[in-house]
Parts: sequence; C-alpha cells; structure tokens
Amino acid sequence: MKIIAALLLVAGLAVVWADVTFCPKHCKCSAEGSSGISAVCTKLDPKEQVFQDVVQHLTIVNAANKSFTLSDNIFANMGLWRLESIKIINSSLTDISVKAFQSLSSLFDVNLSDNQLFLIHADTFVNNTNLHRLKLRGNPLQLTQLLQSPHETLLRSPSLTDLDLSSCQLSQILPKTFSQLKNLVFISLSYNYLKTIPNDVFDGLEFLEELDLSYNVISKVDKNAFKMNKEIAVLKLRGNPIEVLNGINAQSMEELDLSECKLRILMKETIEGMPELMSLNLSNNNLEVLSSDAFVVVQELKTVDLSYNKLIGPLPRDLFRYNSDLETLVLTGNKDLGALVEESGFSGNHMPMSRLDLADCGLTTMTPGQLKGMHNLNVLNLSGNSIQELDDKTFAHLTQLNSLDLSNNKLTVLGSQLFENNNGLVKLYLSGNPIKHLSTATFASLLSLKYLYANNCQLEHLWDSHKYDSDSAAVRKTKVLPSLTLFDISENRLVNLHVNDFDGMEHLEAIGLAGNPLDCTKTTFQVIDFFDKNGVDPHRKELGYSASTSEDEASLRWAELVDSICPLKFPKTTARQRVPLRMPVAPRKEIIPVPSEQPPIIREPFPITKIEIEANDSSIMWPMVLAVSILIVALYFIIYLVGEITHRRRAIPPSYARAASLGGHVRTRGTSGSPLYYKLYEECSIPAQPNKEKKNYILDFSPIHTILKKNTYKVMKSNNEANV
Repeated sequence: MKIIAALLLVAGLAVVWADVTFCPKHCKCSAEGSSGISAVCTKLDPKEQVFQDVVQHLTIVNAANKSFTLSDNIFANMGLWRLESIKIINSSLTDISVKAFQSLSSLFDVNLSDNQLFLIHADTFVNNTNLHRLKLRGNPLQLTQLLQSPHETLLRSPSLTDLDLSSCQLSQILPKTFSQLKNLVFISLSYNYLKTIPNDVFDGLEFLEELDLSYNVISKVDKNAFKMNKEIAVLKLRGNPIEVLNGINAQSMEELDLSECKLRILMKETIEGMPELMSLNLSNNNLEVLSSDAFVVVQELKTVDLSYNKLIGPLPRDLFRYNSDLETLVLTGNKDLGALVEESGFSGNHMPMSRLDLADCGLTTMTPGQLKGMHNLNVLNLSGNSIQELDDKTFAHLTQLNSLDLSNNKLTVLGSQLFENNNGLVKLYLSGNPIKHLSTATFASLLSLKYLYANNCQLEHLWDSHKYDSDSAAVRKTKVLPSLTLFDISENRLVNLHVNDFDGMEHLEAIGLAGNPLDCTKTTFQVIDFFDKNGVDPHRKELGYSASTSEDEASLRWAELVDSICPLKFPKTTARQRVPLRMPVAPRKEIIPVPSEQPPIIREPFPITKIEIEANDSSIMWPMVLAVSILIVALYFIIYLVGEITHRRRAIPPSYARAASLGGHVRTRGTSGSPLYYKLYEECSIPAQPNKEKKNYILDFSPIHTILKKNTYKVMKSNNEANV
C-alpha cells in the first residue's frame, strides 16, 4: 500500500508540474504550496491566452499602457474556473461587465485597486456567494455615485465582509448605499470628500466592527450615527476638521481615533456614550484645556495619546482618578506643559501604568512624587526637556523600569544612588547632556544594562577615576556594566582611553568612538587592539549602522578609525595597494659637532608631537631594517648593471626563451664554472607574448598588528582571487 500511495503522489506531482510548466503567453505560473497555483500576467487577452483548469490565483501587473475591459464570463472562457483570488491593480481597467465574474463560484478575494473604473454595476458580484473581500481603492467612482438614487444600493453581495472604497472621490453616502451588504464587518471610506454622516446610513449593518472615515472633510458627527451598530468596536476619524464632539452613542466602541482634528476642549461630554472605550487617540489637535472629569465615563481606558497639543501643566490631579486600568499615557510634544502634575501626583490607583512618554514637554524638574503609584512603569521617556538635576530618589520606586530616556536635557551630574533600585534597567539614553564624566558608583547596580547611549555629551574622560595606575582602576575593581552589549560614546571630548575603562564589559559587541579628539598614543592603540581582538564592532548597531559581516571587515573599520586618529602623510591607496600604517615617531635630533669648549647645539628639523615609546620597541626597528635591506639590494643591482655593460652581448640560450619575454636577467655558468651574465633582449620579429595573470599577495601591515603584535602581518588575496 505504501508503494501505491507513493506512486500516486509522484503521479499527482507530475500532473501539477505539467500544469505549471504549461503557462500561456505573458504569464508565469507557480505552485504556492497548499494555497494552490498562481499565475502572474502582464496582459489579459482571451484571444491569445488559455489556462489549464488548475489556477487558483490570478494577478495582472504592469498593464497600464493600454486600457482593457472585463467582458462576460471572461475568466471562465480562458479556463479559469477555479479562481479564488483576482488581483488587477495599478492598470488601465476601464469597464467591467455585469457578468464578468458570475461563473466563479469559489471566488473569495477581488482587488481592483488603482484602475480607471468610473462605474460599477450593483449586481456585478451578486452570484459570487463566497466573496468576502473587495478592494476598489483608488478608482474614480463619481459616475456610480451620480447614477445611484437614494433608494438604490451600491452593491449587492450576500457574503461580502470587507469593503475598501478609500480614495474613490466619493462626496456623499446615501441612506441605502450599504443596505444590500448585510454581512459587512469592515468598511474603509478614507481619503474621500465626505462632509456628513447620516444617522441611518449604517443601520442595517449589524455585524459592522470597524469603520475608517479618516481624511475626509467631516466637521460634525451625529451622536446617533452608530446607535444601531451593536458590534462596532473601532472608529477612525483621523484628519477631519472636527472642532467639537458631543459624544457618540456606541456602547461597544473600544478604539476611537480623533487625531489630527481641530479639537480645543476635552470634556466629559466629548467621549460620552462609549463606556467600553479602551484606546483614545487625541494627538495633533489644539487641546488647551482638559476637564478634571474628562475620563470619568471611560473607566476601561488603557491607552491615552494626548501628544502634540497645547496643554499647559500641571494637569488636574483627579484627571485619571477612575482609570485604574490605564497602561499607556503619551504627552509628547506639549511644549508648554512645564510640569506633569502637582508634587503629590495623580490620585487613584496607577499600578498598571507601564509606559509614560513626556518627551519635549518643557519640563524643568521631575520629582518622585510626580511618578507616585506607578510602581510597574516599564518605559519612561523624559528626553528633550530642560531637566538640570535629578534627586537620587526620583526612580527609586520604579523597580520594573526597563527603558529610561534622559537624552537632550541639561544634566551635568548623575547621583551615585540614582539607579540603585533599577536593577532591571536594559536601555539607558543619556545623549546630548553636558556630562563631563560618568561615575562608576552610578552604574554599579545596573547589572542588566545592555544598551548605553552617552554620545554627543561633553565627556572629557570616561569615568570619575581616570588615573590609570595599575593598582587604582575603579572600573577593574567594581566590574561595571557586565551585561553591556552596545556602548555609544561618540561625539564627545575624550582624549585618552584605557583598556581598564572597559575591563568589566565582558559581553560588549559594539562601541561608537567616532568624533572624539583621541590622542595618537600607545594606550589608544592598545584599546583599539583590545576591541579588535575581542570582536567588538566599531559601529552603533541600533542607530542605523550596519554591523560588520566578518572579522576582516571589522578590522578594516578599526583601521579607518586609526587613520582618523593618526592621519598619515601618504597618498590615498586602494585596498589592493594599501600603504603600511604605523604610529608616527618623533624624528631623531641632529647633533652638530662644535669646538670642545662649547656645548653641542641640538637642532630640531621641524616641530612634531612627541610620543613616548620604548626604545627597544620592534615597531621602530623593523622600518630601519627594511630601509637598510632596500639600500643593499639597490647597490647590488647597480653593481650588476655596471658589470653587464662591460660584457659582450651574446645570443639568448633557448632555455631562457621564456625569461626573455619578461625582459630581465638570468645567471648561468660556463664550462669553466665562472659566472656569465646575459642581457635578455626582445627581438622585434617576435611578437610580444601576453603575460599570464598571476596570483599576487599583498602584505597588510595594519596599525594594530604592526604596533602591538610585533612583526606580524596579514596576507591579503590579490584582485585575481577576491575583491579586497
């Protein structure tokens, strides 16, 4: 039986393969696993194309050059009886016959977006009893709307659940527009020209759950517009010029989006009638006043977004008194807020609060009392304010804090006990503060910290204990930041770094050092070599920089940083002809002999920054050895050429014909055993032979390897084998 089943499976796969490979002109067919066979075409023409009766999904793309229509039974006539989805988008479809889809009993999804349909018949999909999704987005359906009488429906479909009519240039919705679409669950009417919403336009849609009316020109919404929609849960009114809202009677509403409107006052009556509301978006309005009882009627509220308004603080203490389930509060961009709330904090229970966003709110202080009761706060954003000082107890009760953003404030010092109770902190942002050094005591308790951003500060040295004596390094003693993986200290004033600064960071993966005036000293190179050997990437992974894909790439990036720290007076070279990099050395002082009665005169050839280097350092000796070797070789060749000129020109031995093409010299011995030298000339009658491509290798003396790994080098493949 197993053998028979296997044979049947193979036979079935062979049939499917034959069907896939037999695809008509202008189409590509492919099997999409369990979803069936798909055909993607650039043209739809019944005269040229005939499909096998196995295609379930049809897509027409790039057909915008020439307009076309869908005639009666066009898909059935082309052999597409089993279609489940049809996608004709961004094309030049201008007309659809009322019977174009009638034979497709399995049709589930139709997408006709971004075409040129002006008119669509109400009975176009009446026979497609399995149709659930229809997208007509981006079609200018003005003619359909003009011809539709107040007693006619837009479409008739007993099964349709999702309807997208966005960007269709609709200017009104008539009472019977959706009367024959009883099973609609989702409707999008966004980006149209609708001005009003009649009371009874959605009355027959008892299963309606989500309605998108964003970016119309609606200035008023009737209170009872959704009274009969018992299941509606999501209403989007974003981008409409609504100045006043007197409540919406929708008992099942859970999410209301009123962002980018023109609301000026938020009172209890504004959101009255929605007791189940959980998410409220009021961002980008003109709100100046919040009534203390504004949220009394929505006690199930979990998320409130009041960002980018014109609120003036402190906010009323009782504002969220009855919202004990509130989890997220966003107040970003209220530049005149000044203070979140009074010193005593918000009244009520706020234990569920997990995210508080107060970025760019004009805050000058943040006290422990303002965060009272928010013991489970997970994310706190205080960036872009004017906070100059933080009390050591400010975050003491926030034991669940995971991410803290203090960037772009005016902090100069961080207290030694500021994060004493924040053992679970993973991300800390300090960028843009005028901090001159970090304290090891401040970070001693942050055992879980993985991301630390201290870029664009004014760090002059990294830690408060910056004396790099072998027995007095505080970092070594405390093992600061053992879990840190990303450390950004770029764009600061760091001149000196030491390996001890990073001694406790055992899991460091990336570090940003660019933009610091680092001294060209041996300790700096030791730090860079330490990072290179431990696989630390020199780029910031979370700030849009790509991580190195290999160790060689990371080393090359470190070499680029080294070149910026210690620029060499050599011409720029390619990777194939890399000039060996080395630490600059102070030139020898020239001593001029003078009569014995006068002390010797010491003359500096030119001023240069002096760098202390051990006298027996091999990084100084090998260039001298190399120079002497080159001089010896040059003298040898001069003597050789002089000797050659004095000898007579002789014929080229056949055994050296290959060498002759290279135009060099060969050495052989005569019968007497004495050395004879022959000049190898190319004869004019012999055509030049092309040189065969050789495998050349180039020694890469990077600064790290040449200075700190004595007399070592990398062998890099030539351009014949790899792009370097």
